[in-house]
Amino acid sequence: MNALCHDHLNDEIERLFAQIKELERIYQQLSRQAQALIEQMTHHDALVKLPSSFLQQCFHQIERMDMEHLLKKAIDQNEFVLHYQPKLNIQTGQIDGAEALIRWRRENHLLFPDSFIPNAEETGLIIQIGEWVIREACRQCKEWHEAGLHHLSVSVNLSPIQFEQQDLEEVIIDALAQTGLSPGSLELELTEGMVMKQPDNAALVLKKLQDLGIKISIDDFGKGFSSLSYLIVFPINTLKIDKFFIMNLEKDDANAAITSAVISLAHHLNLQVVAEGVETEEQLHFLSDHSCDFAQGYLISKPVEPHAITTLSHKFNRSY
Repeated sequence: MNALCHDHLNDEIERLFAQIKELERIYQQLSRQAQALIEQMTHHDALVKLPSSFLQQCFHQIERMDMEHLLKKAIDQNEFVLHYQPKLNIQTGQIDGAEALIRWRRENHLLFPDSFIPNAEETGLIIQIGEWVIREACRQCKEWHEAGLHHLSVSVNLSPIQFEQQDLEEVIIDALAQTGLSPGSLELELTEGMVMKQPDNAALVLKKLQDLGIKISIDDFGKGFSSLSYLIVFPINTLKIDKFFIMNLEKDDANAAITSAVISLAHHLNLQVVAEGVETEEQLHFLSDHSCDFAQGYLISKPVEPHAITTLSHKFNRSY
């Protein structure tokens, strides 16, 4: 490419970027004007008679468009980050893995999933965001392995929309190939509602994923399930007991009985058990006494940045 063509190409790129920035400015201006107009309309009932449901729909649509615009920008500018909550092997006292949790670093603020994931699911952007989470979690786990922490695994939460996408298997295979992570070091977390929505199809998808060597975990176990049959039908490796049952475990006989029963049931089915929301030493001792495999919660650690997992893995050595 000669210098003249190169300069022309640069000029075209700069022109396109300028047009994009101008379109963003116009969009934001129109959005603000629309919001102001609707607010004015709500204060002039004598002049404009519109049903409140229509106004609410307008507000929702504007907010949805704003959030979709911001989420697309966040994807393009790499504003998402992953923090990791460690998983303690109760029997050995070592950190064996970590759960990847997405955060949005926006304008020097760290936003949590509840503030943007519902919008991402509504707009369909959860597919693109979810693929990034899988790739980044795999890349980070491989980095831990290269640092000598070969025993660490990483778990990733799938959204219902992700689980239903046709090319989920290919997305995961591609992420593992790009990062060089062993399939056995990746665990996918799904809720009971996701696998029970279309159980026949879910069983096929889970079988394909497990055949790759990937581990499958059921998150929030006990939170509204209607049948235990899927524990036999579906290829599952791990149950995560919902934190509702761990809360006040040492004081509530009912929660203690349910937790003990779930651990026993899981072990009879050759499944491992993770207790979520562990916050006290008494809870951890109870889980240890009842042979629970893993624990997660603030007693172990809050979700932390990747480098902190390395530090915790080297230093966390407890005996019970």
